[in-house]
Amino acid sequence: MSSRRLKRIANEIQELNNSTEILSNSGIHIYYDDTDMTKIYAMLVGPEKTPYEKGFYFFEFKYPENYPMSPPLAKYLTQGILKNPLNNSIYNVRFNPNLYIDGKVCLSMLNTWAGPGWVPTNTMTNVLVAIQALVLNEYPLQNEPGFENAEKGVLNKYNDIIEYANIRISVIGMINNPPVKCEHFKNIMIDIFLKNIDYYRNFVLTKHGEKMNALIDSPTYSMKIKLDYDKLIEQIDLLYEKINK
Repeated sequence: MSSRRLKRIANEIQELNNSTEILSNSGIHIYYDDTDMTKIYAMLVGPEKTPYEKGFYFFEFKYPENYPMSPPLAKYLTQGILKNPLNNSIYNVRFNPNLYIDGKVCLSMLNTWAGPGWVPTNTMTNVLVAIQALVLNEYPLQNEPGFENAEKGVLNKYNDIIEYANIRISVIGMINNPPVKCEHFKNIMIDIFLKNIDYYRNFVLTKHGEKMNALIDSPTYSMKIKLDYDKLIEQIDLLYEKINK
């Protein structure tokens, strides 16, 4: 490891440590293994008024050999499946046009998406804030080429699936079975879940009235999902009871 790279990484880790409270208040939590400072794990809590609200989204970042001349290598870790019981089809959920089921993260700052690219003055903090603001947004389908000016009805179909998957996979699934190396965040997830249990329940109960057993055909990614909100409220209550025991 070059001395320049080592010094830069050490400075960034110190910056992250010094900003822990500010970042966590913004829904950004980080963890790094003392035995390998070239890797950082992050949990982003979905922002309010988006289909990701209060969900848990995990990322792994690795500093490349020529850092900071090249951006961190990113991998998206919050993955899961949903099933259409009408024909037993199983779908790997594509949570966002910028987040692939193989873990690829498309973001101009990471030089993996069109737009202003990485510059050596960027930091890991900049990357985390950009993902939270630009990727986990109110109408994520607009990030998909060709859907930038899509009608709200089209955008909402995709949001319906993501809102459901957010609770089913990104909350319940991640608390029960966090990705490898992300177990460190489990107590934070549980704390957020317990503090916001009324939000999760009320959200599901509201959607139960609006979208109960609705079959949603996504305008892209070939996802056709039945929204089983009856089962979802049961899963929330079971998780709540499990944690309290």
